[in-house]
Amino acid sequence: MAFLSSLILASTVALANNSPSVYLAEFKDKQHEIKTKISFHHALLATEKNGLLLELSEHEVSLLENKGIQLTPAAQQWQNKLNDIKKLTLNNNQTSGIPGFSCYATVEETFSEADKLINQYPNYAQWIDIGDSWQKQNGGNGYDLKVLKIGNKELVDPPILFIQSAMHAREYATAALTLDFAKTLLNNFETDPDINWILNRHQIHILLQTNPDGRKIAETGVSQRKNVNENHCDFGTVGVDLNRNFSFGWNTVEGGSSGNECNQTFRGIAPGSEPEVSALETYIRSIYPDVRGDKDTDAAPVDTKGLYLDIHSYSELILWPFGHSETLAPNSKGLKALGRKLAFFNGYDPMQSVGLYPTDGTSDNLAYGELGIAHITFELGTAFFQQCDTYENKIKPDNLKALLYAAKVVEAPYLMTSGPDIESIKITNVTDSYIEVDVLATDERFSSSGGSSKAVKGNIDNKIPSSESDMEPTHNIKSVFYSVGDYPNEENISQAEVKDGDTDSSRETFTARIDKNMVHNDQITLYFRAQDDDASLGPVTAKTLKLIKPTGDTKIDCKGAKCTFTANESDMSYLWQLEDGRSSSNQEASFIFPTLGNYTVNFSVTNSIGLTTEKSVNFEIIEYLKPNVTFTDNCTDNICQFDASTTTDLDSEALIYSWDFGDSTSSDLIKPEHNYENEGNFLVTLTVTDEHNQISVVTKEVTIQLNKPTGDLNINCKGAKCTFSATESGMSYLWQLEDGRSSSNQEASFILPTLGNYKVNFSVTNSMGLTTEKSVDFEITEYLKPTAIITTSCSEKTCQFDASTTTDLDSEALTYSWDFGDSTNSNLIIVEHSYENAGNYPVTLRVTDEHNQTSIINEEVIISETIIPEPEEKPSSGGSLFYLLLVLLGIRKVRS
Repeated sequence: MAFLSSLILASTVALANNSPSVYLAEFKDKQHEIKTKISFHHALLATEKNGLLLELSEHEVSLLENKGIQLTPAAQQWQNKLNDIKKLTLNNNQTSGIPGFSCYATVEETFSEADKLINQYPNYAQWIDIGDSWQKQNGGNGYDLKVLKIGNKELVDPPILFIQSAMHAREYATAALTLDFAKTLLNNFETDPDINWILNRHQIHILLQTNPDGRKIAETGVSQRKNVNENHCDFGTVGVDLNRNFSFGWNTVEGGSSGNECNQTFRGIAPGSEPEVSALETYIRSIYPDVRGDKDTDAAPVDTKGLYLDIHSYSELILWPFGHSETLAPNSKGLKALGRKLAFFNGYDPMQSVGLYPTDGTSDNLAYGELGIAHITFELGTAFFQQCDTYENKIKPDNLKALLYAAKVVEAPYLMTSGPDIESIKITNVTDSYIEVDVLATDERFSSSGGSSKAVKGNIDNKIPSSESDMEPTHNIKSVFYSVGDYPNEENISQAEVKDGDTDSSRETFTARIDKNMVHNDQITLYFRAQDDDASLGPVTAKTLKLIKPTGDTKIDCKGAKCTFTANESDMSYLWQLEDGRSSSNQEASFIFPTLGNYTVNFSVTNSIGLTTEKSVNFEIIEYLKPNVTFTDNCTDNICQFDASTTTDLDSEALIYSWDFGDSTSSDLIKPEHNYENEGNFLVTLTVTDEHNQISVVTKEVTIQLNKPTGDLNINCKGAKCTFSATESGMSYLWQLEDGRSSSNQEASFILPTLGNYKVNFSVTNSMGLTTEKSVDFEITEYLKPTAIITTSCSEKTCQFDASTTTDLDSEALTYSWDFGDSTNSNLIIVEHSYENAGNYPVTLRVTDEHNQTSIINEEVIISETIIPEPEEKPSSGGSLFYLLLVLLGIRKVRS
């Protein structure tokens, strides 16, 4: 193992040294992202929410930037992911599987699991040794390259489905899927008629570990892609990219592979130079004939049998040839139909494998380019080191369906995938002489928008819709053929009848009526195949239908006088009937019985095909159950809410409630409200009686505290005016003075007539009618004077005087006395006064309140003479003298 350890170290160091060349690629165009995954799959490290982590050379950086793809250095981001992977491989207590990934068998465990299958099914499984890995061929600790051949050994020249996996060592999920597919076929062919006919008509050849040497490095958590040919980059990314080393088309496309031995797409020194590829090419040529011409434009015959699947990860893609050119393959119609049909089952994006740039020396060059055999590449999942929960719950179930479909159509994949499929088979009617079976045929099982298929729910985010011209055309279903007991042929085939009478839809239900004498041991195996109106036949689907009556097994559970009856079998029709006429059609039914004693329930159950089982079951009611009485109380002041709704009785639905509130009052409600008149502790008793006269009693003590108002208040006196405020809100109030004045407001104000001592009587009553009364003494020690305010407005000799803004905090009755300075006066609040002559006048306002408090304010007003307008026309000299005379006499008004 020293040799292998040094290679592991070399690969680890290389990854560390190359970390500056790691970039985050961000895409505006989703199509660019998918094509980048194809063309730069060798550089792909991980998928992030905002793009792809890629390990790129300077030349590759230039290629991507020329496509408008944004690249950002992301060495640390990738190193963090590597650290997480290392933690998984180091921190575990596994006894089997790749460290940190227990769902993936190691190379040795893969071979061991296959050995078990061969030993268990010797007539249907065998090893074929096709060559050696590079390490074994060169004296290291290498491996045999072994193909697991599955199918009836007696078959002669059968159609062959060839599958290879783990060509790129770091792609963990690939070998696991092909091993699980082998187990599914062999462990189920004896019970599943679909798998049974496949293995008795076709063969499946699986190269589980295509690159076992490289896989041993990858099992340590190193992102190894290539084989371990140490002659190339032995202290870096060691080896040759096996998927650039195939002979046909080797090194024929510029940029399709690399001549740099440390590049991840290093093609090797010659076509098929690597022992893994050489062995694979020899084996493929031995099982498939060459049916295609030498030119790219030469098509293989449409009825060519055989199918080659290359299982890779990751990117959730289904890819078909050509990969070396954007030109459509001459068998493009059949390849697209095959790819879109497979993508229907796993929900992946189906497309031609050319990507942003072409590739060369790949496995599809061998299969389709050289030989004309249909070829499909699967890119599984979303990571090279895919987490096991994603593999088990998503990748495995979705792709096993796709692989099983591939195994069905291997007889003529270019033709058969265009035909309709059988979606469901079920018995709908059984009589004494025949059974009727409904079959749903559909021509719609093609991925319609880059993977957004109906077969895989919840997997349509970020999928690329296909253009209308790219879509596989759908056709109306024309016919459904069937056979009983054996695979259909010219001698045993029959035709089903369309159920609605018209073959006018791409989804149609047909009915097959089958003689009941053909049913053996209550079961029958049927084979169905559909044809559309384009004359395309789809693959056969087989199913074993069982004509078995329900068992009628039941369970009875009685608690007191209530019994629950449960049918053990689900998804059927039920009928429970009691002797008193009560019944139920539910799978589980409950009844309450009126008295103790013996009873009988009659039960019938009918399955989906109309077969019925009837039973009568006796049982006994031996006791009644008492009510389980509980109640809650919630008291506020003297009002209590009582609630007995949580009281239960397992064998009664009619309960009678009787309350005694402990104060000689009662109620028969489930949730009564009670008002207590007095304070104190009260024993509340609830008696519950059920329909069987079973009685339960519960007693609780409640405490009633009648909370009177506090009667707290505030008094605020300003001069002779006092304001009284109650501190408690939401109540009824009464303020009373000794002179008879009163108020019912929460806040009341009074003006007192004289200085001295006073008393206010106060009472407050809450919502319960509880009252508190208080008498409070207070003293008036001073009066407040008015605050006199005048506003004046004069026009010529007339003035408006306004004292309305005068205030007095402790008086509501004010007396006004004006002296206008010209021996005239007034007692109005707002007064208008006209002066006879111009001049200055002192105006005095005297305000006196009800307590004889006086305030005086003075203000001077100036009255000017009226201005006589000048003549409009130019005055004569005599006029000017007259004007001068007026000025001298002081008659003209002078503004101040």
